[in-house]
Amino acid sequence: MTANSAVLEYAKPQKRRLFSLNSVVIICTAILLPLFYIALAPSISSFALDYTQKHSWWRVSRAVLAVNPRQLLSDPSTDRRVWFIPFGIVMTSLFVFFRRRGLKRAIAAAAMLFTAYFFGIGSQYWIRVPIYGTVIFVRSLVGLAGGEEWSEGIVALGIMGVWIILWLIFFLLCVGGGRNAES
Repeated sequence: MTANSAVLEYAKPQKRRLFSLNSVVIICTAILLPLFYIALAPSISSFALDYTQKHSWWRVSRAVLAVNPRQLLSDPSTDRRVWFIPFGIVMTSLFVFFRRRGLKRAIAAAAMLFTAYFFGIGSQYWIRVPIYGTVIFVRSLVGLAGGEEWSEGIVALGIMGVWIILWLIFFLLCVGGGRNAES
């Protein structure tokens, strides 16, 4: 066995792990961004949900048929938030495209930190978004989110909270993988 073949054999398991991490990132993005779009649709000013009732994803998803993307871009309550979707696509693409762990860490950190920007959340509340957001998202999945949570965009904020937690996990996996690769 030559020195070059030993290096190649050592690199194979790392690439497989990297490939699976990239796959998980793509799958999470493919699930969360459409859910975010569905959750954001009832937030436009012209759409009204009954605040006194709980609404399921099935009922709210019909709003997507009544709302076109231009309405989301032109409505004052969603015009800034809708840019989270292209941001998520760009961050995922960059994470998958770059192979170096240092760049992946930087991209994951940017995906976590800039997410709150799209909702205009002050930095003093950033730690609350992943915690409360995840709870709100889970409540919406079991049909316990009320009309106010849907109409005010709180469920969409919940999806952003889940997004932040997932990118924190991806960041920690890159940090942990970097240590293992160096030793």
